[in-house]
Amino acid sequence: MRDTAQRARDRYSDTFGDRGNGKTSVKDNSSDGDPVKAEYHRTSQPDDKRTLWNHSGPGTTSTSADGSRIYKFKACDENYGNPDDCSGRVIP
Repeated sequence: MRDTAQRARDRYSDTFGDRGNGKTSVKDNSSDGDPVKAEYHRTSQPDDKRTLWNHSGPGTTSTSADGSRIYKFKACDENYGNPDDCSGRVIP
């Protein structure tokens, strides 16, 4: 069985923090019925954790609005009432 971090990594696309580092995306690569989210921080407000949700289902991708550079992020699979499965923080 894969570890929790690997399952979480499987849920985000390689477009995280791409194209000038002003946008991030999260893709649901699972069919477990749980939504996925990206938690990220922008350089303009480094103490504010932002959350991008994807409730659209398997195979879909949600993308944030453009803004200041994203300097750290992680992807999570929501586990209603239990701890979420999350990747480690990534610093692009």
